[in-house]
Amino acid sequence: MDFSVKDFNVRLRTIRLREAIIAMVICFIINSLFCDFFGIYDPDLEYIFYFVFMILFFIFASFGTRGFKQDFDSLFKGINTFKVIMLAILNMLFAITVSNLLFDPFSSVNAFHMPLANAFHVPLANASMGGGLAFVFELISAVCIAPISEELLFRGVLFNRIKIKKGVFVGMIVSSLLFSLGHFYGPQPLIHVFTSFMFGMLMCVFFLKYDNILMNIAVHLVGNLMLYILDYTPIFSIFQMEPFSMIVGLLALVSLFFIPAYIFYYAVKLK
Repeated sequence: MDFSVKDFNVRLRTIRLREAIIAMVICFIINSLFCDFFGIYDPDLEYIFYFVFMILFFIFASFGTRGFKQDFDSLFKGINTFKVIMLAILNMLFAITVSNLLFDPFSSVNAFHMPLANAFHVPLANASMGGGLAFVFELISAVCIAPISEELLFRGVLFNRIKIKKGVFVGMIVSSLLFSLGHFYGPQPLIHVFTSFMFGMLMCVFFLKYDNILMNIAVHLVGNLMLYILDYTPIFSIFQMEPFSMIVGLLALVSLFFIPAYIFYYAVKLK
């Protein structure tokens, strides 16, 4: 990485793939020693701490840069906040609807036809059965740690470096494919891999459009948070009632066309 570069987002582009790989290996070793020292042998907790150490690497890599505050402030400009929330909602509906259609192709197109627990399974989902503390760790992992570490790694570094060397389309496909393979879990892993791949492509386009990794993190975070709200609160049953179910169903249909069109249009326009 080039520490002479002072712009936050440009510094991300200077992190080389080999440097990221070395950092991942070092974080793995540190995490193993850390967990052994404190007697932590739960794979889920080890997963959390590993990505915490990866986030610390990115904090180190961005040390001395400028622009973070401006990028953060831009998140809360009315139009950007609206874009983040709407993109998170449409992507969530796209993923759930595609999962429903592939899981049961003869069912009606209803975003909430199938319980979310069957459509998605995030890391640590079983931990919520172990008590309140485990659920807190699960929530922190899926809603905070995963969005930050995954966006920094897959879009901030991997997509950026492949884009520079091989071009935008290759960068989008390779980084999104590797991102999706890390989501091979749950009762329908292939469906989850497909929807994760589409999300990865969407985030690459979003990053190209705004050059602000914090906006990517925000979309990822809001999307994961909404899934947890739907899964663990009574709001899920409310959305199954009229007229909400009709509105959600319409938005789900819109998402099926909007998400692929958004990816294709801006991938061509911004290449």
